[in-house]
Amino acid sequence: MTTIESTLSNEEEIRIPKNEDRILEIRCPMTLNIQYELKTSKFTRYINRDFYLMSTMFFTTSKRNTQYKDDVLVAIEELKNQIEPLKKRCEPYTYLLSQSGQLKTQRFSVYVVHPICSEILRILKISDGYYSSLYLAEFAGLIDREQRFLLVRDFLMAYERLHRIMMKMAKKTAEELFKEVEMDFN
Repeated sequence: MTTIESTLSNEEEIRIPKNEDRILEIRCPMTLNIQYELKTSKFTRYINRDFYLMSTMFFTTSKRNTQYKDDVLVAIEELKNQIEPLKKRCEPYTYLLSQSGQLKTQRFSVYVVHPICSEILRILKISDGYYSSLYLAEFAGLIDREQRFLLVRDFLMAYERLHRIMMKMAKKTAEELFKEVEMDFN
């Protein structure tokens, strides 16, 4: 297994997401080790809790189940389509990112075994940046927790849908997903 490493210059503690042992068991021609930073607890939790499980499931299932792979690709496209609206909703607060020292940055080292998994990481990293502006807006008293949730709700529902598809969980209606995302938000 060939490993390509990407590093950050800062010497802070680097977190390893849960279930790393599962991803290291995968034998593939090339594995990419990416180190990066996230600013919000929401997206840190997604990486820590979900990423390796989703990656392992995708890698092992997509080779033998083309419908599964197609469903994942559609869900990723839907998630990507939520980035621009999220960006627009967060724009009024992006000036606060210069004060991002208020947010504790979490550094991660993640193994990526498939380009699709890399795409998911990229989407989460971009969205974390936008979401952090909403946290800062809440800290500054410009919005409250409920408003923050409403601004990011569509993205979170698209992520939850992707997560459910990748983990081969039972399909849910939009209303059920909304309730699940709302519970996770609180």
